[in-house]
Amino acid sequence: MKLIIRNFSTLLKRFRLASTLNILGLAVAFAAFTVILMQVNYERGFDKFHSKADRIYRLEGLDTDHERAYFASTHSRPVIDEFIRSSPHIRTGTLVSDWGQQYITVERNGAKTGFFEYSLPCFPEIVQIFDFKMIEGDTSVLRKPAYALISSSMAERLYGTEPALDKQFTYAGTTFTVGGVYRDFPRNSQLKNGFYYNFGPGATNDWGNWSYKAYILLDDPANKEAVVENHRQNYVRKQDNPDHYATDYRLNLLSDVFYSNDVDGMSPETNGDRSQTRLLLIVAFLVIAIAAINFVNFATALTPMRIKSINTQKVLGSPNSHLRWGLILEAVGISLIAYLIALIIVYLLSVSSFATLITADMTLQANGHLLLLTAGVALAIGFIAGSYPAWYITSFPPALVLKGSFGLSPKGRKLRTVLISIQFIVSIILIISLLFVKLQTRYMKTTPAGYDRDNIAVVGLSPEIAKTQTEVLSNRLKEYAAVEDVTFAHQLLGGSDDYMGWGRGYKDGDVHFNAFPVSPDFLKFMRIHIAEGRDFSESDLLKPDSEGTLVINRTMQQEYGLELGDIIRRNMEVVGIIDDINYTSMRKPIEAQVFVLQPDIFKYKMPLYVCYVRLRPGTDLPVAVEQIKKTVASLDPAYPTDVRFFDNVLDTLYKNELRLDRQITLFSLLAIIISIIGVFGLVIFDTQYRRGEIGVRKVFGATVGEILAMFNKTYVRIIAVCFVIAAPIAYYEVSLWLKNFASRTPVHIWVFAAALLIVLSITLLTVTLQSYKAATENPANAVKSE
Repeated sequence: MKLIIRNFSTLLKRFRLASTLNILGLAVAFAAFTVILMQVNYERGFDKFHSKADRIYRLEGLDTDHERAYFASTHSRPVIDEFIRSSPHIRTGTLVSDWGQQYITVERNGAKTGFFEYSLPCFPEIVQIFDFKMIEGDTSVLRKPAYALISSSMAERLYGTEPALDKQFTYAGTTFTVGGVYRDFPRNSQLKNGFYYNFGPGATNDWGNWSYKAYILLDDPANKEAVVENHRQNYVRKQDNPDHYATDYRLNLLSDVFYSNDVDGMSPETNGDRSQTRLLLIVAFLVIAIAAINFVNFATALTPMRIKSINTQKVLGSPNSHLRWGLILEAVGISLIAYLIALIIVYLLSVSSFATLITADMTLQANGHLLLLTAGVALAIGFIAGSYPAWYITSFPPALVLKGSFGLSPKGRKLRTVLISIQFIVSIILIISLLFVKLQTRYMKTTPAGYDRDNIAVVGLSPEIAKTQTEVLSNRLKEYAAVEDVTFAHQLLGGSDDYMGWGRGYKDGDVHFNAFPVSPDFLKFMRIHIAEGRDFSESDLLKPDSEGTLVINRTMQQEYGLELGDIIRRNMEVVGIIDDINYTSMRKPIEAQVFVLQPDIFKYKMPLYVCYVRLRPGTDLPVAVEQIKKTVASLDPAYPTDVRFFDNVLDTLYKNELRLDRQITLFSLLAIIISIIGVFGLVIFDTQYRRGEIGVRKVFGATVGEILAMFNKTYVRIIAVCFVIAAPIAYYEVSLWLKNFASRTPVHIWVFAAALLIVLSITLLTVTLQSYKAATENPANAVKSE
């Protein structure tokens, strides 16, 4: 063991630069590999923490009443009730309505304080399906009206360190009592952390309100198809028009929901892309493969320099097995040192801003099983990197104590060429993938949406302001010189893939569309062009018998054959048609969309919760934001005002793509750097081996340029062959990923050429800089050393 440690120490001292680069490259690769596996494990582990996860299913309905058939994750309450009762194999089921973050208030020292928390009405049976780990109270309170189960994080926000049990908060005019506090669900959960309360008897006969998700607990997973088929055969629709609802249903296993990309109504936080996860996993293994190849090359390149020492030990009686294990343990030691450095890097990343690039929990204590796995990988890489050189170097006869030349032998060169070629193939694939991810991200953010998003601030409004004070707010905001115009809408245009879906009677059937209630001047404010008909007018607000005036998009017109003047339902008139605009992300194709102006006297008029403020060019934005906040606060002081600009809105909409962009950028750069470290190390050893050859060439008249060209030609040929192999692989992966977008960037040929040029440039620069010293060395010194 002492001999092994001494040899290990000598190795690090003798080849200090190469050893340092190798260890650092390996450490960075281990860190990247570990972080990526944390993210992949997070995505693949979605909803698997529930004890009954293998028997929990989400109900999804097939909607074929559009040009594009799709599954919907939301249903009406009667559909859910009917399905839960449809089979004895269904143990229980629940409705859950995720209404997003809603405004609630808490009394503190006689004053109201506002918060945004997830409102989650449900059936009491939800606690029989999902694991609610109670900290305070118990789950039975869900059977009581105006009682809520709240998450531990919500309890801390509202009440600090005080016990939350029996405390109260107000939401939508109802005062709720906290009946229990449950431990937060992990981040990778379909269920949000917020406040759960009894849905009550509402919407029992409302077949037209498709706002609710349904989760079903079966007695045995094997009965899933029997349950679905029984429902298919025996379910009798109880609505007026059979085309109004889903034509078929399926049960989607809870742990599969995250990757269900054929379902509408999924948010980016709870919906992933299997191809993106696969891409990350590929990157992880490519990065670790590059580092492992560097390590093998490093160990192999040392072989000729150590043959004399090894054979001397053999002459002195050391057995081959002892020598081989010594060499292997040296390699394992280097690998473990690199792994320990990697753990330090991961820890530093977890407490830095880098953690925002990863949705997974990066703390080491939360990933114990992954750390064991990556430690095993580190041991395996060390063992593999040390095994071949250890076997080869001890295979020489003891008499061979001079001139080990494996590094220059055809076999040695071939092995190194194959290994470095794999690195180049990986680097080219990563660079091509990176460029296309960036092109698609840029395409999504810069493609004209069909409306003007420049200089617009958006701010959410409290129910009190949205229902009664929008005109007052508008007038106050317009008093500021920086404000050009103000308008209102029920939702944020272009801020989601999931809008309010309406189904309304039309002639002998129904029309289905995404509804967007707005104020009269909204289309003018957003500079949306009216292609046919007219815009909304103030007089539309005064129609006594109307449920709304409609401006539809071109897809709506073509899908249902609508014309100007047509009446939907009983009294909703189509007055205008616009060309299609991108009101969702480019992940989705454009669907039927309707801007709705509801009369003031309409009983069910929807509040306009979003205020849009167009600022004049050149406005001091921080000052304008403060003015907007101050104005909103003057109408509702407790409301936590948040002002955003459309750049921020798009960043939220494309959060997953932007995160993938940054992840691929970072890990691709790491892979390229590690590859360059490998090339750098090989050139160090090549120039050392070939000093005599270089000296002889210079004696016979070779110039510095010719010597540099000799080194570079080898790498140019290798990279050319690698590009021919890498380009088709990258094309396949990129094409597969781009299919996730309804609108996507073309597969440009120039991207492949750019990737080749990048790899060539970086490699030739590295080779030239490192081989220049050998090319300019006095040939007499080089020849004498031989």
